[in-house]
Amino acid sequence: MPVTEQYTPRDYTGDGANQVFSVPNLWFEQSDVIVEVAGVLTEWTREAGVGVRLATAPASGASVIIYRETSLTQDKDFQTAGRMPATEVAEGFDRQILINQEVKYNSSILPPNSTPSNRQNTTTGFDSSGDPITRTAAEEIAHLGITANVNAAATSAAAAAASATDAATSQSQASTSSYNAYNSANAALSSENSASAHSTTAGNQANYATTQAGYASQSAIAAASSETAAATSATTAQSAAAQIVSHDIVFKTGTNSGTISHTLPTVSSAVGGDGIPHKFTLIDKDGNAGTNSLSLLIPSGDLSSGVRIYQPTAGQAIGLTISENYGVVELTTDGTQWYQLT
Repeated sequence: MPVTEQYTPRDYTGDGANQVFSVPNLWFEQSDVIVEVAGVLTEWTREAGVGVRLATAPASGASVIIYRETSLTQDKDFQTAGRMPATEVAEGFDRQILINQEVKYNSSILPPNSTPSNRQNTTTGFDSSGDPITRTAAEEIAHLGITANVNAAATSAAAAAASATDAATSQSQASTSSYNAYNSANAALSSENSASAHSTTAGNQANYATTQAGYASQSAIAAASSETAAATSATTAQSAAAQIVSHDIVFKTGTNSGTISHTLPTVSSAVGGDGIPHKFTLIDKDGNAGTNSLSLLIPSGDLSSGVRIYQPTAGQAIGLTISENYGVVELTTDGTQWYQLT
């Protein structure tokens, strides 16, 4: 059969009543057509002249996605010098065309007109329509809604720097006063030893030295107070900055010593107190994952509750594996499911 149509998955919205939906026109086996209702794989039967009939009508507002995954097999066996029926030859070519269409559609992850130069120092994500998009750092901060946290961190860091400068100044003053007190004490001792006739003068100098020591003590106390204030400001800055970076968790894992597995946190705990989801990155830092693979697993409790990893090209998964040297996997979550970014 001629293949004249381009492939695009079908996307519907349930109304609580309709059970019948059309499918991509060209397919070979029923198992090649996949139906997801509200993100869940759903069994279906054929409806003559239309395509798909579901046992139960999807709820009103539920997403219904129908897409094709042609089996990567070739079941034709042409013998040397044997017959080559035209219908079987055509079917073999048609199957390859369908597979190529699916590969082309599923590989379109980068935004349109994307080039290495305009992707520099950006992040790749998806917009409200599910289409890929790149964002600068400023755009990503605004998208995540953490502009106030970034500004608070910068303000606290500046305050910490100012307090540290004040502390250094007070410490220098305390050191100068202490040095003056030391010199005055030495002068008093020399005067006392030089002659008893000058004992009154020595006593006055000793009193002066004591006064200077008191000033030095007060300066030292002021320096300690400034140092404490600087530490408090630094802690505040660190806390504010942590609200930003705590959303990105990176596992830089060595692979020279053998296969390694990491278990994700529970999906419900992977969203911060401000409602912003974490982003988890698993990196093969040794570049040996081709020999000793890295695995990222869903906790058993989440797994039994139906939590899955949604991959851009392969659908649902219960775990991910890096088996390429220097491979990287990035995930994010909406608090109920995991989604693979790269």
